[in-house]
Amino acid sequence: MRRQLAQLRPDTTSAVTLFSPTTNRPYSLDLIIATNNTANSVDITMYHNAVGATYDDTTCVLATAPLKAGETLQYFLSGGLADYQSAGGVGVKTSIADSVNFTVYGELKGESI
Repeated sequence: MRRQLAQLRPDTTSAVTLFSPTTNRPYSLDLIIATNNTANSVDITMYHNAVGATYDDTTCVLATAPLKAGETLQYFLSGGLADYQSAGGVGVKTSIADSVNFTVYGELKGESI
């Protein structure tokens, strides 16, 4: 069942974890939405690390994309970003703290609500 799995508005300009599964359960992410809620342009960067929380050039999946004031970016993951390890995660970074809301949609395999 596809649903919202995480939401975050980073209060720092350092890379932080947006989504990390809590168990070794297969998951699939298919959409990340980033919304700039400020009157300024903001640069965003996204990362995926399957085995840890190192967010740098080696795990970057979206490099420094500018978001204009009030703009929304929908980052579709065709086929889904799938993994099963609880040690990994998706990270984000913004050039201005407390400026962008990130929301992750996908599914946890075997979940029933």
